[in-house]
Amino acid sequence: MKNEAYYQAYLSHHHISRRGLLRHVFPATKSTIEKTQSRPPFSAREDLFSAVCNGCGECASACPNGLIQLKQQQATLEIDYAPCDLCGKYGVVTIFA
Repeated sequence: MKNEAYYQAYLSHHHISRRGLLRHVFPATKSTIEKTQSRPPFSAREDLFSAVCNGCGECASACPNGLIQLKQQQATLEIDYAPCDLCGKYGVVTIFA
């Protein structure tokens, strides 16, 4: 069992910052936000988008940079090294039509 003498000896050789102390007292909590795929610009909220996107691919063909791709019948934004210029052409193909 560790006693007061142990902790005094430990603290004489180690510096514990306020941040380090609080990090151990209050451990980080996991985020409750579920990570999802990147969606095309100007698309609807995640839940609405998932409910109405039928995977037709019209948005992918409307994207001039070819950044919108279909994965598991859902439109996703694949930005590797080509930037999205927010042309808004995806907005022409509306999911509410």
